[in-house]
Amino acid sequence: VLRPGGKVAICTYGSEFRSVSTLLRNTIAKHNTGPSARNANEGVLETVEQCVNCLADAGFQDIRTASEELGYYYPTIEAYWEEDVLCSMRRIPLDKLDPVTAERVRIEHFEEMKAFVRDQGIWRAVPTLFAVGLKAG
Repeated sequence: VLRPGGKVAICTYGSEFRSVSTLLRNTIAKHNTGPSARNANEGVLETVEQCVNCLADAGFQDIRTASEELGYYYPTIEAYWEEDVLCSMRRIPLDKLDPVTAERVRIEHFEEMKAFVRDQGIWRAVPTLFAVGLKAG
């Protein structure tokens, strides 16, 4: 329960953050013979406009927004695979594949990840979006 004049805040990530997960999910789907995995990004707020609309539709006023371009580097493609894939929920559909197919997915995904290679390593963009609204009343 939020009293009149109270604030609510949203913090989420822009679509660029999810682009790597989408690439991997699509590569897995090409090789998966079982049921399709649910789209984990369905219904996610990915733009400042979506955040504003969400707050406005819920009756919040005086909505303020901000964004910040954040990110980080993985030193190698193997470090990315270990930390971002194998140690996350992205591993679940991968584990359902047989070992040969899983390796094929890994190799194909490494090719896709070349687009994110920089001098410092594998760049993981984290565009961060903020929206704050006041409850009317």
